[in-house]
Amino acid sequence: MRNFGELRAGWPFRRICSTLRILRTRATRVMRPTRRILPSWPSRPARPMRRILPTLPTLPSLPALRARPAQPTRPTRKPGRGQGAPAAAPGATLVELMASMALFSVFAAAVVGVLAPCTAQLGRLRQCSQAQTVADTLMNDVRALLLHAQGPVRFCVAGQAPGEEACIFAAAPSGATYNAVEFLTPDGYLALLDAGILPETVLSPPGSTDAGATAPPAPPGRLHLRRYRPTAATATQLSYRYFADGRYVAAACTPLHQPAFYGGNTVLLEFAPLWQRGSPGDAKNLWVAAAAVTLTVQAAGGEILAIARAVLDFANRPLAATAPAGFAE
Repeated sequence: MRNFGELRAGWPFRRICSTLRILRTRATRVMRPTRRILPSWPSRPARPMRRILPTLPTLPSLPALRARPAQPTRPTRKPGRGQGAPAAAPGATLVELMASMALFSVFAAAVVGVLAPCTAQLGRLRQCSQAQTVADTLMNDVRALLLHAQGPVRFCVAGQAPGEEACIFAAAPSGATYNAVEFLTPDGYLALLDAGILPETVLSPPGSTDAGATAPPAPPGRLHLRRYRPTAATATQLSYRYFADGRYVAAACTPLHQPAFYGGNTVLLEFAPLWQRGSPGDAKNLWVAAAAVTLTVQAAGGEILAIARAVLDFANRPLAATAPAGFAE
């Protein structure tokens, strides 16, 4: 094949042309039905619905629904002899109602029986928590007051009942439990801290000879602080006036907290002093090294709710082993 004429005369060229004609003819046949079907599609009859959905039920028409007979009502008169009794109306009968109420009562009793102890324990826990807060606060107050206590220091017993107001000023009996402490403050006043009964006290301001206001009496179980002006002082003794003209007197008398702070509870204060002798064989000169303080919060019935303990350092203050002088009427 030296030129194009020879290429056209060859069989490959004729075969290619024949193939192209066949493909064009097939494409024309495929497209021709589409051109004929589209114009005639709207005039083609639709298939009947009975052939497509032969199982659909026949729905009644609206007039037929309106013409349906009404449901028979229950007769209002009593049936005569020989007639059957009417059927019971749907709902709970009296027996079923009583059974339901009985079951509900049993369930309510079980719930109350389970929740009552839990509620009591929750109230007890809350009461103990409040009492512990009171005990910790009062212990911090006692520690702050006795932090800078001067000597001499005297541990005494405060009265807990009416008629025992003067016990705190007397010498403590041997083996008694100390529930009050007497010490000298840095500003020169003698302070008396206790939780016993407090009598009505006439307050005499510093630098004044006339009696001022009156502190009302207080029941035992609350911490209060009384302050006095010393009249004389020795190495182991302080003299001050706490009773005059048939009434108790003091320079100041203040409660540490208001009665609402205690929440209806009472407080017990106890001191366990640790003293030592000034020299071997010395039976008079005693020194206070430290004291263990226990503060107990009790409920109205005497039940212990909270306890706070602390050890206070008195830095070897002299111990006053005798009652204070100055009981003058």
